[in-house]
Amino acid sequence: MSEDIKILENAEGEFGIITVNQLPVISEQLDKLQEIIQERTQSALQYECTEDNYKQIKSMRSALTKERTELEKRYKEAMETAIAPIQAVQNKFKSCMSVYKDTDAQLKTKINSVENGIKDIKKQEVVEYFNEYVASKNIDFLTFDKLGINITMSASMKSLKNAVKDAIDRVSCDLKMIETQEDKEAILVEYKKSLNVSEAVQVVKARMQAIQEEKEREIERKRAEIQKEVASQKVDEQIEKPLTPPEVIKPVETEIKPQEEKIFAVQFKAYGTRQQLKQLKEFMKKEGIRYE
Repeated sequence: MSEDIKILENAEGEFGIITVNQLPVISEQLDKLQEIIQERTQSALQYECTEDNYKQIKSMRSALTKERTELEKRYKEAMETAIAPIQAVQNKFKSCMSVYKDTDAQLKTKINSVENGIKDIKKQEVVEYFNEYVASKNIDFLTFDKLGINITMSASMKSLKNAVKDAIDRVSCDLKMIETQEDKEAILVEYKKSLNVSEAVQVVKARMQAIQEEKEREIERKRAEIQKEVASQKVDEQIEKPLTPPEVIKPVETEIKPQEEKIFAVQFKAYGTRQQLKQLKEFMKKEGIRYE
Protein backbone atom coordinates (compact mmCIF):
# COMPACT_ATOMS: atom_id res chain seq x y z
CA MET A 1 0.00 0.00 0.00
CA SER A 2 2.80 2.46 0.82
CA GLU A 3 4.18 1.97 -2.68
CA ASP A 4 0.78 2.83 -4.20
CA ILE A 5 0.61 6.04 -2.16
CA LYS A 6 4.07 7.03 -3.34
CA ILE A 7 3.03 6.55 -6.97
CA LEU A 8 -0.02 8.80 -6.49
CA GLU A 9 1.97 11.54 -4.79
CA ASN A 10 4.46 11.65 -7.66
CA ALA A 11 1.87 11.57 -10.43
CA GLU A 12 1.79 15.35 -11.05
CA GLY A 13 4.39 15.20 -13.81
CA GLU A 14 2.28 12.91 -15.95
CA PHE A 15 -0.38 15.62 -16.33
CA GLY A 16 2.06 17.71 -18.32
CA ILE A 17 0.85 15.95 -21.43
CA ILE A 18 -2.18 18.30 -21.45
CA THR A 19 -0.25 21.26 -22.83
CA VAL A 20 -1.33 21.27 -26.49
CA ASN A 21 -3.72 23.89 -27.86
CA GLN A 22 -5.72 21.75 -30.29
CA LEU A 23 -9.01 20.22 -29.15
CA PRO A 24 -8.63 16.88 -30.98
CA VAL A 25 -5.23 16.33 -29.37
CA ILE A 26 -6.61 17.19 -25.93
CA SER A 27 -9.36 14.64 -26.44
CA GLU A 28 -6.81 11.96 -27.42
CA GLN A 29 -4.66 12.65 -24.36
CA LEU A 30 -7.69 12.50 -22.07
CA ASP A 31 -8.43 9.01 -23.40
CA LYS A 32 -4.95 7.95 -22.22
CA LEU A 33 -5.44 9.61 -18.85
CA GLN A 34 -8.75 7.80 -18.43
CA GLU A 35 -6.90 4.49 -18.31
CA ILE A 36 -4.35 5.78 -15.79
CA ILE A 37 -7.04 7.27 -13.54
CA GLN A 38 -9.13 4.11 -13.70
CA GLU A 39 -6.11 1.98 -12.66
CA ARG A 40 -5.20 4.22 -9.72
CA THR A 41 -8.72 4.59 -8.35
CA GLN A 42 -9.36 0.84 -8.57
CA SER A 43 -6.08 0.22 -6.79
CA ALA A 44 -7.15 2.54 -3.98
CA LEU A 45 -10.57 0.90 -3.65
CA GLN A 46 -9.21 -2.65 -3.24
CA TYR A 47 -8.20 -2.11 0.39
CA GLU A 48 -10.44 -2.65 3.38
CA CYS A 49 -10.34 0.25 5.84
CA THR A 50 -9.46 -0.91 9.37
CA GLU A 51 -8.13 0.59 12.56
CA ASP A 52 -4.64 -0.54 11.52
CA ASN A 53 -4.54 1.09 8.07
CA TYR A 54 -7.17 3.89 8.08
CA LYS A 55 -4.44 6.56 8.29
CA GLN A 56 -2.80 5.17 5.16
CA ILE A 57 -6.21 5.12 3.45
CA LYS A 58 -6.67 8.80 4.40
CA SER A 59 -3.26 9.60 2.85
CA MET A 60 -4.25 7.76 -0.32
CA ARG A 61 -7.55 9.70 -0.49
CA SER A 62 -5.68 12.97 0.00
CA ALA A 63 -3.28 12.05 -2.82
CA LEU A 64 -6.21 11.31 -5.17
CA THR A 65 -7.83 14.65 -4.29
CA LYS A 66 -4.59 16.49 -5.00
CA GLU A 67 -4.24 14.62 -8.29
CA ARG A 68 -7.80 15.53 -9.32
CA THR A 69 -7.27 19.20 -8.45
CA GLU A 70 -4.09 19.35 -10.50
CA LEU A 71 -5.78 17.66 -13.45
CA GLU A 72 -8.66 20.18 -13.34
CA LYS A 73 -6.15 23.04 -13.32
CA ARG A 74 -4.19 21.68 -16.31
CA TYR A 75 -7.41 20.97 -18.21
CA LYS A 76 -8.67 24.50 -17.70
CA GLU A 77 -5.38 26.01 -18.88
CA ALA A 78 -5.30 23.76 -21.96
CA MET A 79 -8.90 24.58 -22.88
CA GLU A 80 -8.31 28.31 -22.53
CA THR A 81 -5.31 28.04 -24.84
CA ALA A 82 -7.23 25.93 -27.37
CA ILE A 83 -10.35 28.12 -27.34
CA ALA A 84 -8.50 31.45 -27.52
CA PRO A 85 -8.15 31.40 -31.35
CA ILE A 86 -11.83 30.45 -31.72
CA GLN A 87 -12.84 33.26 -29.40
CA ALA A 88 -10.78 35.72 -31.43
CA VAL A 89 -12.52 34.60 -34.63
CA GLN A 90 -15.93 34.91 -32.95
CA ASN A 91 -15.10 38.44 -31.82
CA LYS A 92 -14.10 39.44 -35.35
CA PHE A 93 -17.30 37.92 -36.73
CA LYS A 94 -19.42 39.80 -34.18
CA SER A 95 -17.61 43.00 -35.17
CA CYS A 96 -18.54 42.39 -38.81
CA MET A 97 -22.15 41.74 -37.88
CA SER A 98 -22.32 44.92 -35.80
CA VAL A 99 -21.41 46.94 -38.91
CA TYR A 100 -24.40 45.41 -40.71
CA LYS A 101 -26.70 46.09 -37.76
CA ASP A 102 -25.58 49.72 -37.34
CA THR A 103 -25.99 50.36 -41.06
CA ASP A 104 -29.42 48.71 -41.09
CA ALA A 105 -30.58 50.86 -38.14
CA GLN A 106 -29.45 54.08 -39.87
CA LEU A 107 -31.09 53.13 -43.16
CA LYS A 108 -34.30 52.18 -41.33
CA THR A 109 -34.38 55.61 -39.67
CA LYS A 110 -33.97 57.37 -43.02
CA ILE A 111 -36.65 55.22 -44.68
CA ASN A 112 -39.08 55.67 -41.77
CA SER A 113 -38.61 59.43 -41.94
CA VAL A 114 -39.68 59.49 -45.59
CA GLU A 115 -42.51 56.98 -45.15
CA ASN A 116 -43.89 58.77 -42.09
CA GLY A 117 -43.96 61.99 -44.11
CA ILE A 118 -45.92 60.26 -46.87
CA LYS A 119 -48.35 58.70 -44.37
CA ASP A 120 -48.83 62.06 -42.63
CA ILE A 121 -49.88 63.60 -45.96
CA LYS A 122 -52.28 60.69 -46.52
CA LYS A 123 -53.72 61.03 -43.04
CA GLN A 124 -54.26 64.76 -43.45
CA GLU A 125 -56.33 64.20 -46.58
CA VAL A 126 -58.28 61.34 -45.02
CA VAL A 127 -59.00 63.35 -41.86
CA GLU A 128 -60.32 66.23 -43.97
CA TYR A 129 -62.68 63.79 -45.70
CA PHE A 130 -63.72 62.38 -42.31
CA ASN A 131 -64.53 65.83 -40.92
CA GLU A 132 -66.72 66.67 -43.92
CA TYR A 133 -68.59 63.37 -43.99
CA VAL A 134 -69.16 63.08 -40.24
CA ALA A 135 -70.54 66.64 -40.20
CA SER A 136 -73.00 65.71 -42.97
CA LYS A 137 -74.32 62.94 -40.71
CA ASN A 138 -74.71 65.31 -37.73
CA ILE A 139 -72.51 63.15 -35.49
CA ASP A 140 -70.69 65.41 -33.04
CA PHE A 141 -68.99 62.92 -30.71
CA LEU A 142 -67.06 60.78 -33.20
CA THR A 143 -63.33 61.35 -33.78
CA PHE A 144 -61.09 60.01 -36.53
CA ASP A 145 -58.80 58.18 -34.10
CA LYS A 146 -61.85 56.42 -32.62
CA LEU A 147 -62.38 54.64 -35.95
CA GLY A 148 -59.05 52.80 -35.63
CA ILE A 149 -58.19 53.09 -39.32
CA ASN A 150 -54.55 52.11 -39.98
CA ILE A 151 -52.88 54.27 -42.62
CA THR A 152 -50.15 52.26 -44.32
CA MET A 153 -47.89 52.86 -47.31
CA SER A 154 -49.72 50.26 -49.38
CA ALA A 155 -53.22 51.59 -48.61
CA SER A 156 -54.69 53.66 -51.45
CA MET A 157 -56.52 56.92 -50.81
CA LYS A 158 -59.72 55.43 -52.21
CA SER A 159 -59.63 52.45 -49.86
CA LEU A 160 -58.93 54.72 -46.87
CA LYS A 161 -61.85 57.03 -47.69
CA ASN A 162 -64.13 54.03 -48.23
CA ALA A 163 -63.14 52.71 -44.82
CA VAL A 164 -63.98 56.09 -43.26
CA LYS A 165 -67.34 56.24 -45.03
CA ASP A 166 -68.30 52.69 -44.03
CA ALA A 167 -67.42 53.37 -40.40
CA ILE A 168 -69.43 56.59 -40.22
CA ASP A 169 -72.40 54.96 -41.98
CA ARG A 170 -72.35 52.14 -39.46
CA VAL A 171 -72.33 54.62 -36.56
CA SER A 172 -75.22 56.52 -38.17
CA CYS A 173 -77.28 53.32 -38.43
CA ASP A 174 -76.47 52.43 -34.84
CA LEU A 175 -77.68 55.84 -33.64
CA LYS A 176 -80.98 55.40 -35.48
CA MET A 177 -81.49 52.04 -33.82
CA ILE A 178 -80.64 53.48 -30.39
CA GLU A 179 -83.35 56.13 -30.87
CA THR A 180 -85.95 53.35 -30.91
CA GLN A 181 -84.86 51.94 -27.55
CA GLU A 182 -86.63 52.63 -24.27
CA ASP A 183 -83.45 53.62 -22.41
CA LYS A 184 -81.87 55.41 -25.34
CA GLU A 185 -80.00 58.02 -23.28
CA ALA A 186 -78.25 55.41 -21.15
CA ILE A 187 -77.50 53.25 -24.20
CA LEU A 188 -76.02 56.21 -26.05
CA VAL A 189 -73.67 56.92 -23.14
CA GLU A 190 -72.39 53.33 -23.28
CA TYR A 191 -72.25 53.32 -27.08
CA LYS A 192 -69.95 56.34 -27.17
CA LYS A 193 -67.40 54.37 -25.14
CA SER A 194 -67.04 51.43 -27.53
CA LEU A 195 -69.07 52.12 -30.71
CA ASN A 196 -70.55 48.65 -30.17
CA VAL A 197 -74.33 48.95 -30.17
CA SER A 198 -75.12 45.37 -29.11
CA GLU A 199 -72.71 45.61 -26.19
CA ALA A 200 -74.18 48.98 -25.14
CA VAL A 201 -77.72 47.57 -25.18
CA GLN A 202 -76.72 44.55 -23.10
CA VAL A 203 -74.87 46.66 -20.54
CA VAL A 204 -77.86 48.99 -20.03
CA LYS A 205 -80.33 46.08 -19.99
CA ALA A 206 -78.35 44.33 -17.27
CA ARG A 207 -78.08 47.58 -15.29
CA MET A 208 -81.84 48.29 -15.51
CA GLN A 209 -82.65 44.73 -14.51
CA ALA A 210 -80.41 45.01 -11.48
CA ILE A 211 -82.08 48.30 -10.50
CA GLN A 212 -85.55 46.75 -10.87
CA GLU A 213 -84.59 43.75 -8.75
CA GLU A 214 -83.26 46.07 -6.08
CA LYS A 215 -86.51 48.06 -6.10
CA GLU A 216 -88.52 44.84 -5.72
CA ARG A 217 -86.35 43.76 -2.80
CA GLU A 218 -86.92 47.13 -1.14
CA ILE A 219 -90.71 46.87 -1.64
CA GLU A 220 -90.71 43.37 -0.18
CA ARG A 221 -88.66 44.53 2.79
CA LYS A 222 -91.08 47.39 3.51
CA ARG A 223 -94.08 45.04 3.13
CA ALA A 224 -92.58 42.67 5.68
CA GLU A 225 -91.99 45.56 8.08
CA ILE A 226 -95.62 46.71 7.71
CA GLN A 227 -96.95 43.20 8.32
CA LYS A 228 -94.78 42.91 11.40
CA GLU A 229 -96.03 46.25 12.70
CA VAL A 230 -99.70 45.36 12.06
CA ALA A 231 -99.32 42.05 13.87
CA SER A 232 -97.68 43.79 16.78
CA GLN A 233 -100.57 46.31 16.98
CA LYS A 234 -103.14 43.51 17.02
CA VAL A 235 -101.40 41.85 19.93
CA ASP A 236 -101.26 45.16 21.80
CA GLU A 237 -104.99 45.76 21.17
CA GLN A 238 -105.91 42.36 22.52
CA ILE A 239 -103.77 42.82 25.58
CA GLU A 240 -105.15 46.30 26.31
CA LYS A 241 -108.80 45.27 25.67
CA PRO A 242 -110.70 45.19 29.02
CA LEU A 243 -112.01 41.83 30.11
CA THR A 244 -115.78 41.32 30.29
CA PRO A 245 -116.74 41.03 33.96
CA PRO A 246 -118.24 37.67 34.81
CA GLU A 247 -122.03 37.51 35.15
CA VAL A 248 -123.12 37.20 38.78
CA ILE A 249 -126.09 34.95 39.43
CA LYS A 250 -128.12 35.65 42.52
CA PRO A 251 -128.48 32.64 44.80
CA VAL A 252 -131.90 31.05 45.01
CA GLU A 253 -133.24 28.44 47.30
CA THR A 254 -133.65 26.01 44.51
CA GLU A 255 -130.75 23.92 43.23
CA ILE A 256 -128.03 26.17 41.90
CA LYS A 257 -126.42 25.09 38.69
CA PRO A 258 -122.99 26.50 38.03
CA GLN A 259 -122.97 28.70 34.94
CA GLU A 260 -120.17 28.11 32.56
CA GLU A 261 -118.00 31.13 31.75
CA LYS A 262 -118.27 32.27 28.16
CA ILE A 263 -115.29 31.27 26.05
CA PHE A 264 -113.74 33.84 23.67
CA ALA A 265 -111.29 33.25 20.84
CA VAL A 266 -108.54 35.62 19.77
CA GLN A 267 -105.91 35.26 17.05
CA PHE A 268 -102.46 36.82 17.33
CA LYS A 269 -98.78 36.11 16.71
CA ALA A 270 -96.31 36.10 19.57
CA TYR A 271 -92.70 37.22 19.08
CA GLY A 272 -90.01 36.40 21.59
CA THR A 273 -87.05 34.24 22.39
CA ARG A 274 -87.33 30.47 22.58
CA GLN A 275 -87.38 30.67 26.38
CA GLN A 276 -90.03 33.41 26.41
CA LEU A 277 -92.32 31.46 24.07
CA LYS A 278 -91.83 28.34 26.14
CA GLN A 279 -92.82 30.22 29.29
CA LEU A 280 -95.91 31.61 27.50
CA LYS A 281 -96.95 28.09 26.54
CA GLU A 282 -96.54 26.83 30.12
CA PHE A 283 -98.57 29.78 31.41
CA MET A 284 -101.41 29.03 29.00
CA LYS A 285 -101.41 25.38 30.04
CA LYS A 286 -101.41 26.33 33.68
CA GLU A 287 -104.34 28.71 33.27
CA GLY A 288 -106.31 26.19 31.22
CA ILE A 289 -106.24 28.30 28.10
CA ARG A 290 -106.85 26.17 25.05
CA TYR A 291 -104.73 27.06 22.03
CA GLU A 292 -104.19 25.73 18.53
